[in-house]
Amino acid sequence: MMNGVAARLDPYLSELHRTWLAEPDAPAWRELDASLLFFDISGFTPLTERLAKRGKGGVELLVDLLNGVMDPLLHAAGALGGDTLKFGGDALLLLFTGDEHARRACAAAHDMQRAMKPFRRRPTDAGLVSLRASSAVASGVVQLFLVGDRFRELMIAGPVTSEVMALEHEARAGEVRLGPGTCQALAADAGAVAVRDGAGGALLVARPAVDPVRAARAAGGDPALGLPPALHQHLGPEAESEHRQVTAGFAQFRGLDALLERDGVQAAAAELSAFMTRVQRALDEYDVTFLTTDADCDAGKLFVVTGAPSAGSGDEDRLLFAMRDIVAHEGALRVRAGVSRGRVFVVHLGSAQRRSYTTMGDTTNLAARVMGNAPDGQVLAGDAVLECARAPFALTPVAPFAVKGKRVPIRGALVGEPRAVSSHEVADRPLVGRERELAILRDAVRRAAEGAGRIVELVGEPGMGKSRLVAEAIAGLAADAGRQIVVVESGAYGRSTPYLALRAPLRRLIAYEAASDEELATALQRTLAEHLPDATGLLALVAIPFGLELPGTAASAGVSSELGGTQLHFLVDRLLAALLPARRTLIVVEDAQWLDEASRDVLQTVLRRAGERGWAVVVTRRPDEGRAEELV
Repeated sequence: MMNGVAARLDPYLSELHRTWLAEPDAPAWRELDASLLFFDISGFTPLTERLAKRGKGGVELLVDLLNGVMDPLLHAAGALGGDTLKFGGDALLLLFTGDEHARRACAAAHDMQRAMKPFRRRPTDAGLVSLRASSAVASGVVQLFLVGDRFRELMIAGPVTSEVMALEHEARAGEVRLGPGTCQALAADAGAVAVRDGAGGALLVARPAVDPVRAARAAGGDPALGLPPALHQHLGPEAESEHRQVTAGFAQFRGLDALLERDGVQAAAAELSAFMTRVQRALDEYDVTFLTTDADCDAGKLFVVTGAPSAGSGDEDRLLFAMRDIVAHEGALRVRAGVSRGRVFVVHLGSAQRRSYTTMGDTTNLAARVMGNAPDGQVLAGDAVLECARAPFALTPVAPFAVKGKRVPIRGALVGEPRAVSSHEVADRPLVGRERELAILRDAVRRAAEGAGRIVELVGEPGMGKSRLVAEAIAGLAADAGRQIVVVESGAYGRSTPYLALRAPLRRLIAYEAASDEELATALQRTLAEHLPDATGLLALVAIPFGLELPGTAASAGVSSELGGTQLHFLVDRLLAALLPARRTLIVVEDAQWLDEASRDVLQTVLRRAGERGWAVVVTRRPDEGRAEELV
């Protein structure tokens, strides 16, 4: 008998997923002779747009209507042995196995289309709703995978999966389009299948005769093993749906069919396992919520958000950092990603037996369509995301592109490495009401130029204008040819990555902003030879905070692990002292409360001598977090 937590989480997994988790030493893959039914509902987008104007008041209306649609669909499929593998807000992917699986899948598709008829013109409190569905069935050997190290995610791939997705894409509203394997299985049922049409497909025109399936629900494994830990406390029959602001991202991984054909299912399982492990680690590192993976033609995709089930600091930055890690996957799969930002409905859908947690609305749809315009290996973000991101990513604007459902072309940019920031830009509007604080900052900069180093701390809640005040205080300094400004910007997205806050400013001190790792390594070697010739043998050690992995030497190998950190901080301090001019340097540390531990340790070493070097230092932080005393 399941405990309370397991009973609450259990409906969020498919039957196959549940029972697979119960197997000792569960294999990473399996192949099943089966049929897939893909059922996609259209018409929800206009409804969500109307209900979005009602905000929280529209949530209950949407969930009631969705569950009113989904309940008969899930019942019709379940009565014929359909296992709902993937369950989004407006689409279902079902698996049928065992005797007559093709006939039962077709009968279920027929019954589900019939269940949609009452919703073709349905009066609601939000106006008239018109819902239709297109569907497809494909039969053959289906490949399935159970992968990931944080939790075990069920993934579906292979030629039959690609076939059912492509068939549904060609189907019109109300149709059930069939693949060749399904047609062959139905050949004995005269009148069940239409003659092949001009598009090369076949349409179901009559329900195959088949008996209902009354299978008992099998015992499953611990459902917590198949769901992201961050969601465990938020799922269950009592969970409330919401209307809230999120940043949404889709990543697509392509090339699965070719990999299966070339190297076999075991190699595909190894590749997917490596990819999903990378995904889960990136999402954990940047505190991003995993929602689901889904099937696609010769591909798969994953859906993630920040802002749900709860909002946090730097939502946009954290998602962009995570997506950049994900698309950097090195392997047989080609990965690309798209990100959008806006308000969505965060919903719990389904019945007591099968539930789903997802988001619905224009922002979700747009993220998927932005992804479809991204090149392989890149993250494409819309302007709504980039306007809110704080991390100084290198951005490559793209030409405005059209997407389905949008009258105006979408504007955005490809998101590259975080770049260094040479100075703060001052906003167009004048700064009002901060004359005293501004005078203190300007005095610190002036005194540093006279040889008296100063450290000034700005403390305030988020949104109080700390960054703007610093920008005003140092306006015009960048034009002073003898002045060096170093900006260290940290964020909640980077607290678990050693030296991330220092990486961009250090790189910019020795090379140009867009330099490759190879060019940076050459520049660092040249810089050490010029300024710290006694440290050239420790190049591999010094390279660490620059984000470079260089081959070790006999000298670096001789540094003990206990002394390595201290030695590294000492070397960085010496290097900065050589590169930054005395009495002409301003160091700005933004959001000190979010510094990663390694960057904080280096800054403690460096800033202890700020006064004698005549450097002006400005530290911003939130109240009672990241006190400046910890840096000096």
